[in-house]
Amino acid sequence: MASIGGAVYRRPMVKWEYTSIAFDASMGFFKSSGEIDLDAATAKLNELGAQGWELTSAFDTNVQGGRTGRVVLLLKRPTPAP
Repeated sequence: MASIGGAVYRRPMVKWEYTSIAFDASMGFFKSSGEIDLDAATAKLNELGAQGWELTSAFDTNVQGGRTGRVVLLLKRPTPAP
């Protein structure tokens, strides 16, 4: 809500849709050495960004020995106006 010159204006509530992407650490954005392939990650995020998706969170799941098993990306974008 904003007030301009005494008048109160309400912004319409933004509604969101969400998606998630999960991939094995041995595939996707990781090189065979285990390092992150930043070019591949950037390209994928730019592709998703062009579709309106915004990365909100990323986390890994661990397997035995503390190694990364999977990486999960959570993304959101506004839903189209009715």
